[in-house]
Amino acid sequence: MNLELATRNRRRFGCSALVVSWLMLTFAAAAAQGLTIDWWTLDGGVGTSTGGAYAVTGIIGQSGLQSMSGGTFVLSGGISGGGAFTLTTNTAPSSIAMPIITPPGGTFTNSQKVTLSCTNKSAKIRYTLTGADPNSSSTVYKTTGIILTNSVTLRAEAFNGTNASAMAMAKFTIIVPPPPIIVPTSLLVATEKKPYTAPALAVTPGTGYGAFKWSLAKGSKLPAGLKLNARTGIISGKPTKTGTFNFTVEVTDARKKTGTQALSLTVD
Repeated sequence: MNLELATRNRRRFGCSALVVSWLMLTFAAAAAQGLTIDWWTLDGGVGTSTGGAYAVTGIIGQSGLQSMSGGTFVLSGGISGGGAFTLTTNTAPSSIAMPIITPPGGTFTNSQKVTLSCTNKSAKIRYTLTGADPNSSSTVYKTTGIILTNSVTLRAEAFNGTNASAMAMAKFTIIVPPPPIIVPTSLLVATEKKPYTAPALAVTPGTGYGAFKWSLAKGSKLPAGLKLNARTGIISGKPTKTGTFNFTVEVTDARKKTGTQALSLTVD
């Protein structure tokens, strides 16, 4: 039995010297780029023919046992006299390089910057974070990178006109910290009409994310003469009245998550 592809070197194998029939089949398929196969059988033989990008094996003279695949095609069917054959063309390999995802996935804390690149400089990279495969309408990658703040699977393809690369995919797990927890929970005693600065309010390590913004909760007021610095969390000033004052402070992190804490300040 012998099969050959145009532009490939021919190799012939046979287990019987008796050639009982000769059959030439020509398959013309655009996706297979004009594939031509020369085929003949050997009486009762068992043979294997290989060459280039294809291989076929089977028992000669019995139908339904042979198939051949390679490059962009798959050939299957019987080889006995009058047997039927089917040539199926597969999608040709893309000439556009698959995008490179950096880092290639993993587990990260708070957030992670991801970059995409392609060796085909003229190609446009498109990506998704929704679980859907990219298409020609998906988000175009910008060289500034992608900031991930939640766990996602990133899929990316490179497009050049109507041609697309194979899809690159990477799973990113982002460990999101809990909302900020405010410390301390008590304040130093202040003295009326004397300069006062309380220790800076802070958040418990491992809670909250990024820069913090401090404020008073809705309806809360500091003692007259004192103010809260929104950036540092420091309460300072000169209190003008004595008494015990209750109020609630609030902190917001970069994820817009908030934490609150009820405080009490005594002015003597």
